[in-house]
Amino acid sequence: MKLSTYRITAILFIGIFFTQCSKTHDDQNTRLEITLADEAGNKVPSVTVNLYKYNGDLTSTGITDINGRVLFSNLEPTLYNWIAESGCQTNRLSETTTGSALVPNAIIYGYSVLSETGPLKVTNNSTNSYFVTSSTSSNTLVGNDQIIVYFKTGPHIIHTENIATPGIGRDTLIQILCADTTKINLP
Repeated sequence: MKLSTYRITAILFIGIFFTQCSKTHDDQNTRLEITLADEAGNKVPSVTVNLYKYNGDLTSTGITDINGRVLFSNLEPTLYNWIAESGCQTNRLSETTTGSALVPNAIIYGYSVLSETGPLKVTNNSTNSYFVTSSTSSNTLVGNDQIIVYFKTGPHIIHTENIATPGIGRDTLIQILCADTTKINLP
């Protein structure tokens, strides 16, 4: 009886060993499916989506299908973000990251909302640092530096304040357009 138990155990061990050794890296299929919708919730087809690794390297580019979806396959299990653009519509004001590393051999789903946006470029031409705030963002701009922030198209009030003189600032009414970069120069 003991001999029979040892034989069965040995056969099972050898079977498991060969099964594990026969697996190849090709059966790894880590995937990310991203769905794009407009602000009304309608799925948006034919949108270019660029997929980037967490370090900024462009990994892949895809185009959404008629259901607003794009599937990226055979990805490394790492953190990704994506930028989707179609004319003036982008997802820069929406979810653009997986939030954590992808899981090997699994599909992760992402969702972004496209809205009409335009860039605001703020350039600090002085050695002083400034707070740059709006109703949707807050940034510190150190001396001789610049930032680019995306806003929905339309009017916005931007408040700039020299950090060295708190409480004394300036409000600027700007109009964000999708085709142009709006610029503010400091001081």
